[in-house]
Amino acid sequence: MRKKLTSVSIIFLAAVAFSAAWAQSDIPNLVGKWKIEAEAGVLIKGEKTSDITHHETVFSTLKAEMVVEKQKSRVFTGYFKSPKATEKIAGVIGLDNKTFYYVDTDGIVDGKIVTPDKLYIIYRHVKPSDSMAAVALATRQE
Repeated sequence: MRKKLTSVSIIFLAAVAFSAAWAQSDIPNLVGKWKIEAEAGVLIKGEKTSDITHHETVFSTLKAEMVVEKQKSRVFTGYFKSPKATEKIAGVIGLDNKTFYYVDTDGIVDGKIVTPDKLYIIYRHVKPSDSMAAVALATRQE
């Protein structure tokens, strides 16, 4: 019985140690300026897209920038800027340290951290004037 209790205790302590190490793992730092190159499919429901929709045509390409101004642990804030509009963003880094998610004024992003200086981004929004899906590559500039 004592041997069994000791084995359970060792397993428990190992699990706690592993959990603590995992929780303290290096969280990627996204602070900086990112160059964005994107392609999108846009469903225009009226005569034109809204004033804050960055893409304007059904098949669209876009060069923009994303700036992550602040990061505290896994949470970050900043803005996304294109020639047409600037929107604030707020997001989080996933527990796997490889994914991130953020929202802007009217849409959502699912992203993957490829390297410390390269991100893959999928963006979507649905609103009365237009709906869209975009894919982008972000490269750190600063």
